[in-house]
Amino acid sequence: MSTSVELLPSDLIFEILTRITSLKALDTCKSICKSWNKLIHEPRFMPLYCQRTRNLSGYFILDKDRTHRSGMTRFVSIDQLIEEEEKDCGSVYDVVYMEELLDYLTILASCNQGIFCCLRRRKYYYACKPASRQCQLLLNPEILYQTAAIAIMVLSSSPLRYKIVRLSVGCVEGDVRKYNSEIFDSKIWTWKETQYVTLQRDEFILRSSTTVSAGNSIYWLTSHDNVLAFHEPEGTFQKFPLPEEVVRDKNKYHYCKNWKVYKKLLDYQGRLGLIIICNTQEQGETELWITYENPRNCTNWREKIVMQDEENIGTSVTHPSLAGLYNDAVAFLKAFYRFVLYTPEHYSLSRVKGYYNPRHEREIFRFRSDLEPVNLGGDGGTEIGFRW
Repeated sequence: MSTSVELLPSDLIFEILTRITSLKALDTCKSICKSWNKLIHEPRFMPLYCQRTRNLSGYFILDKDRTHRSGMTRFVSIDQLIEEEEKDCGSVYDVVYMEELLDYLTILASCNQGIFCCLRRRKYYYACKPASRQCQLLLNPEILYQTAAIAIMVLSSSPLRYKIVRLSVGCVEGDVRKYNSEIFDSKIWTWKETQYVTLQRDEFILRSSTTVSAGNSIYWLTSHDNVLAFHEPEGTFQKFPLPEEVVRDKNKYHYCKNWKVYKKLLDYQGRLGLIIICNTQEQGETELWITYENPRNCTNWREKIVMQDEENIGTSVTHPSLAGLYNDAVAFLKAFYRFVLYTPEHYSLSRVKGYYNPRHEREIFRFRSDLEPVNLGGDGGTEIGFRW
């Protein structure tokens, strides 16, 4: 197979890959060989892919008004480039609004297959696929304590099987903080309580940080520069530190009055990554760390890229914070009522059209989906829903 793949010109392979309508098939192509995986992760691939297949790629943003009393969910599609004549604005991207969604649901978690875990009226849990306008009422969790972290991951597409991992606030015993954990499996259609997750007494899962799914694992960032991981199919939790340099050098990698640091976990080509943006009034720096290729060997980090921000993004953007990495070359930044696309390699900034006001990063959800309907009910549920 590898010999025949190498005989095809890379331009021809690129053209073929951009016409694969199935996201499952596209993800399979990533594992065929490293050259295919590299082509799919090129910055120019996803905009052309979405244009040709009509699949969606972008972000769902919970947009609050200035009083935080109401809001709506907006879909920001940054794959549809709009030509602009403004000199200082650069490339501005189209925004597609899906305002009806928040009238019924609040998004809790998302995955890279376009499936959301949502909450309605603060007590009813749903699985939904916005692109095909499908909703499925789920069983409520058995543990009623306040949710501390929640994530959804798709295990298989044919038939569709997904799991929801929920951590709820537990108790503090001595020097240990305990979190209750339970997992919903669409195959058996039930919640199952699992092991306690223990952290230090003064350590907690950052509520402002988003959940990351990479490979067969889910990751959360903690307040003590640790990563809490859930590994599937073992069903076990693991805690490991950020890169040793990041933990050790508190002067550089910790927030203070004159030195602003933003840390975020992300999925980098199927592996766990960490991106850090450091800014002062005079200089800025962007670092990207990723784990080794063995997804279970998460404690071994290696530095991928370090770039000096010669123009200092902090002077060009008001209150920037990292919302995500859109592709290998472009970061998605949350600013004051704005979102910005930042390319460290060329020190370029491009505003996303429109005004937005999410309160923090966990109200920003990476979204990638095709338009095909799926069976959200699995083997145990009957798909019911409501019209949007």
